[in-house]
Amino acid sequence: MNLEKDSTTTLPAKPIETIYTSSQTVACEGNHTLFGHPRVFLKLKNGQATCPYCSKSFVYKPSESN
Repeated sequence: MNLEKDSTTTLPAKPIETIYTSSQTVACEGNHTLFGHPRVFLKLKNGQATCPYCSKSFVYKPSESN
C-alpha cells in the first residue's frame, strides 16, 4: 500500500475576501486570530488595494450620505 502524499492533490482555494470601505487608507491584520499577520496600512490607489500577506482585497466605496 502506497501511503505517500499525492503532490497533485490540492485543497479547494478559499475565496478571497473583499472589503468595501469609505476610507482611502485601511489597515489589515489578516483574520484577527492567533494566526493573523503583522498589521499593514494600505493606501487605496485607483480605488483599490490588496494585502501583500493575505490577499484580502479592499475597494473604495464612498458613503452615500449627504
